[in-house]
Amino acid sequence: MSVGYTALALLLTSVVARAEIPAGYIMQVTPNCGANDKADASVTIVTDLNAKAKAVCLGGKEVAFTSTDGVNFNLPFSYPGQGRKPCSFTRRTKSRVYAVKVIVSYGEPGSLVHQYTEEYTVTCTFSPKGSDSSKNQKIADTLIAAKEIQTNVGSTSSSTIHLKMVDVLGHNLNGRSVDLGRTVQLKAVNTGSEAGIRPISCDAIDGSPARYAILRAGCGDGIVFPKNIGFTTIGKKTQSPYFEAFTVNVNSALKFECNFTMCATRRDGNSCTNAGIGKRDVSGMSAHRGYAMVATDAIAIVNTAPGEGGVGDVHVDRSQQ
Repeated sequence: MSVGYTALALLLTSVVARAEIPAGYIMQVTPNCGANDKADASVTIVTDLNAKAKAVCLGGKEVAFTSTDGVNFNLPFSYPGQGRKPCSFTRRTKSRVYAVKVIVSYGEPGSLVHQYTEEYTVTCTFSPKGSDSSKNQKIADTLIAAKEIQTNVGSTSSSTIHLKMVDVLGHNLNGRSVDLGRTVQLKAVNTGSEAGIRPISCDAIDGSPARYAILRAGCGDGIVFPKNIGFTTIGKKTQSPYFEAFTVNVNSALKFECNFTMCATRRDGNSCTNAGIGKRDVSGMSAHRGYAMVATDAIAIVNTAPGEGGVGDVHVDRSQQ
């Protein structure tokens, strides 16, 4: 009778230099051991700090994590003698216990200098009595406003659009206090019958209410978002690039108001690429089903100096050791 083996993922941490993290920031390290010690594994990191990460692999080989957005980092692993990933676990003698050291360096938000380093030991144990478990390490607790004139042409859509500002884990920040400089994102979803949604413009509005246009004709303003990048849309959902929380006219109150066009067909892709810059976008005109102007709840932007934050607990499951 064969015995099934299950991976038990453990995450231990040893601190080389503890940073004084601003309250409310996130660093989450998550191991995925795979189905067995022949399949590939991976480690992911999600953070809204300025960070880089690497692993010390079998034989002392150092391999850097990759990231396309500076928020989500990933590195695939192979088990010794299995797979062809650039990083392999080290196997402990006479056991089915595999370990790798992960080193994360980071600095204050917006800083290019990484003054602090933390080391994590990611361990995957295969045992007939094990249970799937992935434990996480968490660290948590002025633009010049330009003028823009907007004109909406077409009927108002009856569909409901939900717009919110979220952190790097997707948690809703509407109506909450957010630290100045924290990495955030705008997300919207169309709950109506239309198959597609297309972001046209977005304004950041302070308490006065002064406006600053961060999205114009589907493209970024060049300060908050790059001029050649807009929202990314898949079906009825769309999201902005990541950006740092800011204030308008040094006013702590902030909300975002966006104009969306409803489409009978899907308008997947980047809103700036699909904006038809320099030409009239005739292909989708007949498919438009009106527009909707939607705003987030008010958000309080707080200027918190580094050194006032705390460090979350490290949760380690040692029940199967």
